[in-house]
Amino acid sequence: MRSDWEEDGFPVFLHTHWMGLYIFRCLDEQTDLDREIARGCASRLIGDFSKDAVDATDVTAIAHAAFRPGANDVFDVVFPMVVRNQVVDGGWTTAYGDGHGPQSTIEAMHLAAQGL
Repeated sequence: MRSDWEEDGFPVFLHTHWMGLYIFRCLDEQTDLDREIARGCASRLIGDFSKDAVDATDVTAIAHAAFRPGANDVFDVVFPMVVRNQVVDGGWTTAYGDGHGPQSTIEAMHLAAQGL
């Protein structure tokens, strides 16, 4: 992944940025480039959140990926979006208009189990 990093982020796909955030924040021994990538991924994600350019399925996955390595700058922005995406039956919405999605519900419930 390091070789694909460009000055303004990875060339395509939002999921590359949330996976990159998780991977590069979790490294035990980070290089300057690793820290730059993690910061750049966080910045890209926060920017996309502010434009409401992230679908509901990705919102929950991103919150989960941000929580694990302590990426609080991203988590603090995305977690309220997770809460808003909960539907009346208690599950979480999907990007495709379904009533709820098991994966998103499991990820959201995992976050809730952490006392959030």
